[in-house]
Amino acid sequence: AIRRSGGYKNYWNIRPYLPRETAGYVPLFQATLFLGEYAKDYGIETTQPDFHYIATDTIRVKHTITFDQISRALKINQKELEFLNPQYKLNIIPYVEDQNYTLKLPLEYVGVFVANEDLIYELVQKEMNRKEKPLPKFYKLNNYIVYRVRPGDYLGRIARKFHTTVSKIKRQNRLRSNKLRVGQKLRIYSRYPVANVSNPKKTNKSKKPSYKKAVTYKVKPGDTLWNISRQYKVSLNDILRWNKLKSNAKLKPGMTIKIYKS
Repeated sequence: AIRRSGGYKNYWNIRPYLPRETAGYVPLFQATLFLGEYAKDYGIETTQPDFHYIATDTIRVKHTITFDQISRALKINQKELEFLNPQYKLNIIPYVEDQNYTLKLPLEYVGVFVANEDLIYELVQKEMNRKEKPLPKFYKLNNYIVYRVRPGDYLGRIARKFHTTVSKIKRQNRLRSNKLRVGQKLRIYSRYPVANVSNPKKTNKSKKPSYKKAVTYKVKPGDTLWNISRQYKVSLNDILRWNKLKSNAKLKPGMTIKIYKS
């Protein structure tokens, strides 16, 4: 902008050569200073902030914790926590490994929290154990998975876990935003089937499938195990067992798959 203006360094001379948003910074800043200086002349009442930035500090959380739990542990007003930590819309601070989730507190509470950190997290864990039932993380229904959201979960993490995408999860569950709540159930059509966690009893001879006719299917571009299982009305686990495939097996066009039809 200085070069295009002919070498001027005065803001008002180079202003026509600045991007529109950048050109507006200085006038806005000057207007703010003017209002602060002459507020009474214009009938503007100023108020002091509840907290000054230098009077607060941040702590990196080591466990999922709620504002209510922090409020009870530190005897601090929950409204103050909401004011200092507006990024947590559900009043829950999640803990995710390798992610930086912090809690901002007034200085007088920081030392109390740090000194009693282990005890606070221990009480939080006990409280969560009392509230949560020993339900499985997910269970299988037909060809999709019903996943129960746990503390610290977010859509990106769930999508990676089940080899799918955030947009697909949102579309399949008619979600309008990325916000999740603990205990919420999500229907997920995973790219790969869920491994059966039960331990079948070992037998000397493996039983042959009770199917009459074997069909050899030639894989086409775009095929998935799930689509093929639906086409022949068989389960994904059966297709994996019949063809000795792993749960994360990738299909290639021209590949043949054996399917037993009843």
